[in-house]
Amino acid sequence: MPLSSEQRVNLQTRQYSDGELDVRVWQPKAACVDMDTEEFFPEKGGSAREARKKCLGCEVTRQCLEYALMTNTDFGVWGGLTPPDRRAVRKLRKLKQGSD
Repeated sequence: MPLSSEQRVNLQTRQYSDGELDVRVWQPKAACVDMDTEEFFPEKGGSAREARKKCLGCEVTRQCLEYALMTNTDFGVWGGLTPPDRRAVRKLRKLKQGSD
């Protein structure tokens, strides 16, 4: 179920015990901050290879990925993962939660 606008705003400023997920904190540190966003939002069937390469050396890859997972972002490359990659991560996390 997608988050409401209010939930997304709350998420953007919420602190987690394992680090800060506030986009205002981590996003300016992202390796992609000054890059053309088209690379990170390829058209259907387009390659995400260059965006993924950029994410490999980024200091905030984990925060970026967690933000996309928590907000159910289903477009673009976030934290080095494409939408199908993130859906697989969400599915694995759900399975793991069910087994705990």
